[in-house]
Amino acid sequence: MCDDPFSTGNEEVSNSYYNNPQLVCIERTIQKLENSINWDDFDSSDDDLTNEIEKASRALRSDNTVQKTLFISKLKNLSAEDPKLFVSTILPALQDLLDKDFNRDIHESIALSLSSIVQDEFGISPDILVSPICKFLLDNAIPSRDNAQVRLMIEEFLKCMPKINEIFIDNYVLPFILKYSKPNEKIFRRMICARIFNQIKVEHCCSGNLPGEKIQSIILQLCQDTNQNVRQEMAANMQQVAECYSLDGFKENDWEVILKLFRDEIVDIKCAALRQFYIIKPLLKRNQLISCYEPLIKRAVSESLLTKDDTLMVVADQIGVWFRMFESVMNEKEAKWFYNAFQNLFSMAMKRASGKGMDDGEELPKDQKMLQLVIKNYPYFFTYCYEMDGGLSIENNLEKVISLADSSTAKIIGSFIFLLYNNKSNTNLIYNICMQLLQKRYKVSVVADLFKPPYNMWRKFYEEVIGNDEEKVKNFWDAISYTMEEFGKSYQHRNGVNLLRHLDEIISPYIKQQYISVMLKSLKNMIINGNGLPIKQKAAETLIKTLGVTKSIEEKNDVVSFLKINLICHKNFYRRRLGMYILPCILHYFSIQFLDKHFLKEYLELANDDVEIIKHLLAQSFLSMKKYLSLPNHELVLQAIENAQRKMLENEIKDELKEDFMNLALKLSRAESCGSDVKEKEKLEREKLLWKENTNIDSKKKADLIDIVSNDNGKIKKSWNTKEINKSIKQRGRCIITVTDHKIAKEKATASEFKRSRLPIPICKSSSYGAVILKCTDSPSIHDKQFKYSFKDAKTPKELIYSHNVKHLKVENIKPRSVSSEPKNSERIDKNAKTAMINGNTGNKNSTNYNNQDSGYDEDTSLVSNTFSESMTLSFGLHKVSSCSEIAKKPSQCMLKIKQTSS
Repeated sequence: MCDDPFSTGNEEVSNSYYNNPQLVCIERTIQKLENSINWDDFDSSDDDLTNEIEKASRALRSDNTVQKTLFISKLKNLSAEDPKLFVSTILPALQDLLDKDFNRDIHESIALSLSSIVQDEFGISPDILVSPICKFLLDNAIPSRDNAQVRLMIEEFLKCMPKINEIFIDNYVLPFILKYSKPNEKIFRRMICARIFNQIKVEHCCSGNLPGEKIQSIILQLCQDTNQNVRQEMAANMQQVAECYSLDGFKENDWEVILKLFRDEIVDIKCAALRQFYIIKPLLKRNQLISCYEPLIKRAVSESLLTKDDTLMVVADQIGVWFRMFESVMNEKEAKWFYNAFQNLFSMAMKRASGKGMDDGEELPKDQKMLQLVIKNYPYFFTYCYEMDGGLSIENNLEKVISLADSSTAKIIGSFIFLLYNNKSNTNLIYNICMQLLQKRYKVSVVADLFKPPYNMWRKFYEEVIGNDEEKVKNFWDAISYTMEEFGKSYQHRNGVNLLRHLDEIISPYIKQQYISVMLKSLKNMIINGNGLPIKQKAAETLIKTLGVTKSIEEKNDVVSFLKINLICHKNFYRRRLGMYILPCILHYFSIQFLDKHFLKEYLELANDDVEIIKHLLAQSFLSMKKYLSLPNHELVLQAIENAQRKMLENEIKDELKEDFMNLALKLSRAESCGSDVKEKEKLEREKLLWKENTNIDSKKKADLIDIVSNDNGKIKKSWNTKEINKSIKQRGRCIITVTDHKIAKEKATASEFKRSRLPIPICKSSSYGAVILKCTDSPSIHDKQFKYSFKDAKTPKELIYSHNVKHLKVENIKPRSVSSEPKNSERIDKNAKTAMINGNTGNKNSTNYNNQDSGYDEDTSLVSNTFSESMTLSFGLHKVSSCSEIAKKPSQCMLKIKQTSS
């Protein structure tokens, strides 16, 4: 509702309906009254309905004009109540009324009412009503009286013809046309027959169910009519004629009759037939086609060039189509004559376009209509012209046209200019035409066709023609930058997307930085000022790809800042949503290290977004992000996105979305990471070569690259570096398991994937709950090999320190995976079969116990703690377990209860 106030006198009055509680109360009262009424009590009985139809029948036969008009307006309601009674009673009464009353308004009302019954798509019994009503309209279409009433009936019957079937056409329509199309009938009747014939559905004509001889006799009768209006009606609907002969083709005698329409003395008839000659070409035999060329097509072209009548425009429009049709039956001499005729048409069109055309000694005004028709036919002559003179004549003509072309002519040229490129024509000409079309700053719809060829066309053209000339390159990017801005403002999103797809192909590291900067600026404008999500999203994706070839570190930082401020962290929901849409593109073109350094923090902060759609998109993006992570190199990145996933689950979620978030969390925990880091290394190498930064950065600056890790007490800054582990310190068989505090189990207590609100921790290489963590202080370098071996510096039970000497973990309850229920607190477990305790290097046997909700087991289930070294009982299916990496080989067979040792 609109709540904008409008002024009445000196008072402000709101026009909102809901601002007036009295009106709301009145409406609700009316609704209650309507709902309380039993409408069945007010329905008319069959006797009352019969009386109503009988009243209508008597009123239509009476002399009371008011009663007639009243019941004519009720015809549609009466037909819906009882269609059979309506056909048997009302239609005869209407026929009596038409025979006696010649009032034009009465006739018009009857025709409109009956037509509306047939055309009603929601009619109760359309099959019962369509045929009788259409027959009624057809019978009254040609009476022996005033044309005015006839015109009313025939117009409404033509509207109803799409509803009729083949049986009705065979029984009523065709006999009607045969009867009233005879030469001795009145002209307007023959004209009506021609119009009815042309409205018969094409599928009825070519189905074979209608008698072909009857239809063809009607065609011949109407095509030979002495009245020019009847012949023109048939010539203008040559497609209908061709469809009727589509099964058997034209017979010789029939073809001679139809051919006369193309040579008719009346120019309008001849023009109407010539415009549709291409339609009947597939039905012609070779000898019939050859017989048409000399007396029909060639004669029409020659006479039009001499007389310059209305046929000239038809010839200019169809000459290319005719050349293609007869090219197979023409010899070299005839082909050259045809091409010369086309050149003459072009000269005449150029004179008219430049205002130099003459008619009876008077100068004609500038008009490019003929030029547009001629230019449209150029593609039909490309192959022949390049074989004859190497395409010089066409290229010279195009150079003349482009200088004076208006927007309509320019649009036609732009639609076929790249066909010249396929014919290996003068590439400089194509470049000049394209640049003029772009530099003249036509509307988007004019130059949009330039970017519709296959997506590699502009790339080939740029590399072969533009890229080797500095001036051409400069002109190209100047023109493209303006075109990008205009395409971005257009509501025709497809045009802008096509342009950007071509630019995606052109973008490469070999383009100079100054043009890359132009490109980046234009793409930013498209993102900010573009109309519609498709163009904004495609512009953002192209911006990211262009960033991948940007050698300037300043430009790189500027683009990164732009994406953060204007998309990912923007206050507008639509901008943030767009920022989520481009995350897969960032993952595709850049390394995880680049994402971690520039965008990861901003994306993870969206886990606290107020809009749940953003959080849902973020959860979906985590799945695609994990496919790019290679473990254990990116363990901290994986831990960070899982922390964000937990935050979203801990926050309040709408009931209808909670199920989706739970499923996404499950998919994330089970999703596979990247099996190989080859592509990641390639991306890193490319980024290092692209942005050559000073690698001798002191360790203090590296330590400043911190991550915000969430715990129960809030956000605490840790000096944890999330960069990849150096190969020199990466050793097989060492893995630190980080104790997490997921709360998925609490939110999803009834899910079959969980057991009694517990979330087991699978220990495997791709586990989303394992992490290798580097911890460094402010003074030493990250590559320093001096590490602490105890947990005395840990501030929380969640911190575990990576060490070269760690070979065993402090664990409890190494338990086989099973679908059975969890062990109860009172249940005793045999210590030799199901428990083991591994001592760390500290030698401490009594360790502080911390409750770990993620382990899947209560603290009381730890019954016995023993020392285990180099072996494990066979009940777990594991042999010679010396580290977590050995356990990871069979992650489906065990779960660990993580215990953190004390100093």
